[in-house]
Amino acid sequence: MARPGPERTPRSASWGTHAREPWRSWGPGPSSSMAAVRRVLVTGIGGYVGSSIARRLVDRCQVAGVGRGTKFGVLREIFGGRLELVECEMADRDTLRRAASGVDVVIHTASPIVERYCRDHPKEAARTIVDGTRNVTEAAAEAGALLVHLSTLSVYSSYRERPMPLREDSALLPDTTYGTLKAEAEREAARIPSVILRISNAYGVGGAVAPHAHMVTRLFVSRAIRAEPLMVLGEGAEGLDLIHVQDVARFVEQVTVEPPGAPLVLNVSAGTTVTLRSLAELVRQITLEHHGWAVEIRSEPVPAGKARPSRWLANDRARALAPWFPAVALADGLREMVRCAPQWAEPHRKERL
Repeated sequence: MARPGPERTPRSASWGTHAREPWRSWGPGPSSSMAAVRRVLVTGIGGYVGSSIARRLVDRCQVAGVGRGTKFGVLREIFGGRLELVECEMADRDTLRRAASGVDVVIHTASPIVERYCRDHPKEAARTIVDGTRNVTEAAAEAGALLVHLSTLSVYSSYRERPMPLREDSALLPDTTYGTLKAEAEREAARIPSVILRISNAYGVGGAVAPHAHMVTRLFVSRAIRAEPLMVLGEGAEGLDLIHVQDVARFVEQVTVEPPGAPLVLNVSAGTTVTLRSLAELVRQITLEHHGWAVEIRSEPVPAGKARPSRWLANDRARALAPWFPAVALADGLREMVRCAPQWAEPHRKERL
């Protein structure tokens, strides 16, 4: 299993002007205490990561959320009246500004994440990812709020062979439409003092909705509980950096209620890899323990141009900020997925965990 290398010296960053104070004082004192963080706005609150963050924060402060509204019914069922929900597209600047008025922190998770959608609908994807981030940044600046912007490992690259692990000061060389748009969104977020979190591959049982259907962990678990073969591309040698969504949510909670003293860019990752074949074998083992059957693992050809190198992100800086991070072992996260999978793996069932 690959291990992260030594820490590198971070590059300096320049930051734009802020409409009011840059995150109040951007330092220790009252602004870094829970008492100061009274109200938080989460964009994309109906999403996999956004709803997980809301679950972490809802008992600690007032949480408002904006989104398309498609999952608001599920959110109300789970959270009751503890969430203020506002239906809003990321292109709606006025509604975003009203929603952000009076908040202490804006957590921006709203974004399409599927490369095929971004490639097939580039204008719509850019409108949400880039223009939407610009609108959220302006709303946070007007409110004088800290912006916590969730980004992705795809800003570094997806198919390019590069020295590993990738660090916060590694060059951004995106080679997908999604990665390119998210890199541009980071530039928008960096116009004001902000915390930019580059997430590796979130997996696991989340806060309100099921894991994304395209995730390899969900694909493997969904097939395993139906006793269907697990399909591995080629020899299954590609290594994935998998971080549990609850570790992501807890880390976001920490930087929300204990803001750092300066703008930051941080990798939020496991800091190591698991190969596709090892992942399939682990899911097979857990399914055997839980259900009593061993599924077959099969290889299938890698589509032309789709071979990915192993990628992982160094998480030294995140662990320095949060010594507990990450907390959820991969096997434990997968066991919980197998246990909960019947609620979302069968056709026509409500996607709720």
